[in-house]
Amino acid sequence: MSATYSCLGKDKTIKFIYLYQINLYGETMDKIELHLDKLPIFLEVAQAGSIRSAAVILRVSQPAVSRSIKILEENIGKDLFIRDGSGVTLTTAGQNLFEIAKEVRSKTQKYLHDLSNPKKFKQHIRLGAYESIAVYLLPNFIKFARQAQGNLDLSIHTAPSSVLVERLKGEDLDLIVSVNPSAHKNIISTKLFDDIYGVFLARSLEVDAKTPLIAKFDALDLRKTSVGSHVEESVHSNRSRFECASIESVKALSLAGVGLGVLPLNVAAPEIVSGKFREHHDGRNKLWRFGPHGVFVSHHAKRKDDLGLQWLLSELKKFAVVSV
Repeated sequence: MSATYSCLGKDKTIKFIYLYQINLYGETMDKIELHLDKLPIFLEVAQAGSIRSAAVILRVSQPAVSRSIKILEENIGKDLFIRDGSGVTLTTAGQNLFEIAKEVRSKTQKYLHDLSNPKKFKQHIRLGAYESIAVYLLPNFIKFARQAQGNLDLSIHTAPSSVLVERLKGEDLDLIVSVNPSAHKNIISTKLFDDIYGVFLARSLEVDAKTPLIAKFDALDLRKTSVGSHVEESVHSNRSRFECASIESVKALSLAGVGLGVLPLNVAAPEIVSGKFREHHDGRNKLWRFGPHGVFVSHHAKRKDDLGLQWLLSELKKFAVVSV
């Protein structure tokens, strides 16, 4: 049972996410899931020994604190405090809930601390990436990861997206960066960014009717439509074709001035910035962009609590290039 609640303090509200189950006297209190925001208030009352003192500490009204305690008691079906003129003391049920609430707070605080202050992981992680993504995204990221995590042993494996997904499912890889990965119940995928295809050429190339079109024609977009199908319906349908097995081959031949290259915008972006590439305009002086697709980072569901992988995932998001 997962839930989110707020831990109120003197200066700020901290949101905690924690997997928990509350069981008192053999009874599982499912209804308390709706009132986890009351647990920090309950803790303050228990520790202060007074509803009034807890209200001062939490900077909320005394009636609001009393209402929160009453809601917890109604849902649990037991009194949590013995009230008298000098303050409040815990009942047996209250003491049990107090121990559980302290553990929840302690573990969630540790979890957030570990995320914001990552340890130096001594871990071997196998990172798979689609080849063109590996070329423009990973070099700076690998340098950063090695510097930030000196004990992190990172190995890189490039392959087509479909192969990467299969290797991840078989647990031969720990983390993959791929294009439009197929969905699977044991794989958790997070989008890094969107991309789109365009036509690019070496800045010095003069284009005429005989200039070939260079592409990985079997590459698919988000709707599983191939680059070749898009070309058939474009002004470039009659051009001769140079078919490549990889996006990097398309890029290399295009940079060499061999022809017009069909490339994802993020793959072409560094060469546009450097002045080596320019984007092609058709006879109507329009850019032809087509085939939107997504770049995702994925890991096996059983590794969702692996701090090493989660650190890599969060840092990869910061290095993701977005040119579209």
